[in-house]
Amino acid sequence: MNPDTSDSENDTRWGIIGIVVAAGVVAAIQVGKVPPVLSVMRQELGLSQVAAGWVASLFNGCGAVLGIMAGRVADRLGPRLVLAVCVGLLGLGSLMGGIAPTAGLLFASRFIEGIGFVGLIVAAPALVVAVSRPADRRLALGIWGIYMPLGMALAMALTPVLLEHMNWRGVWLLNVALTLLYLAALLGSVRWYRWPGDMQRGRKQAGFSLKSVLSSRGIWFLTVCFAIYALLFFALMTWLPTILMEILGWSAAAAAYISALVVFVNVFGNLVAAWLMRHGVKEWILIAIAFGMMAVSAAGIFGGYVSDTWRVALAFAFSLTGGLLPAVVLAGVPALTKSPAQLSTANGVIVQGVNCGSLAGPPVMAAAVGFFGGWQDVYWLMIICCGVGVVFAVGLKIPER
Repeated sequence: MNPDTSDSENDTRWGIIGIVVAAGVVAAIQVGKVPPVLSVMRQELGLSQVAAGWVASLFNGCGAVLGIMAGRVADRLGPRLVLAVCVGLLGLGSLMGGIAPTAGLLFASRFIEGIGFVGLIVAAPALVVAVSRPADRRLALGIWGIYMPLGMALAMALTPVLLEHMNWRGVWLLNVALTLLYLAALLGSVRWYRWPGDMQRGRKQAGFSLKSVLSSRGIWFLTVCFAIYALLFFALMTWLPTILMEILGWSAAAAAYISALVVFVNVFGNLVAAWLMRHGVKEWILIAIAFGMMAVSAAGIFGGYVSDTWRVALAFAFSLTGGLLPAVVLAGVPALTKSPAQLSTANGVIVQGVNCGSLAGPPVMAAAVGFFGGWQDVYWLMIICCGVGVVFAVGLKIPER
């Protein structure tokens, strides 16, 4: 029996939402698989530290350059087709990377993975909106928002275990199998679920959507808020293992696993935000709370005002409360676009902004450490960024109305 045939057209199709979230998790795993293997990869391929950094950040570079373009393509072709093609690109990139004999081919493979990643994350929210009834939409988009911390945390925690039994190339090839398994599940789901159509109306209107999206003040405010969050989150998560080892004297293994747990608790922030929005809490209030708590947590982590145990606890608090923001931004986009045909394009703008923040975060924090002469005063940079984020959050009050 088709489990979706008994549902009315107005029911939220949670099965499809689960499949879309799984696609995001598969994509995020391709981000999180890199940090645990960078040192081994550097030795085998003779990479400099800067080159190794680019292996990790090419994903963000693709999003920073191609986000809007990917959104336009998704609006024209239909998000389900784009979802399948992009998962295929993730698998192709992993395969190329797993057999890459040189650094150049490895960079090319990461670029292909990056294109797949960007296309997937701009198309997926449009699918979530298409299969959600209005009352469930914020909850559904909040659930979609867990894909990044969940996928990254899984990869960061499991990759060190896998490296005990295989080399880094084996990890890459295992991810090829993961993408193929997902594609099989996606194609098989056609038998069980009524997928939304290719959005023919969206194809006709896509030529007019870019100007409308770019003229939306609310979309730009959300983009700035998400970019600031990404700058702060990826800066801290990138350097957290180093902080735990250099400041607190932890072992590399302990620092890696605690860092993975810190990333993972971000999932619960997304889910709490989705629940609060469903019960009427305004988006701008949640964004302001997220930035306020991140500022307080950063002051404790870097300022040296609390014990080492509290520093670790505040790192968890930073990730948990920061997790309110992605869910809020993703849920806010449909309300600020004039037509469902513009959703992928609007998400492309958001993705381009968030990837600019992700790309800038780690080097900006490194530069701040060099400027201040240590980690202890970096919190001033983070507090200033959070203050700017609060200003833009308050500015969202008018577009929300």
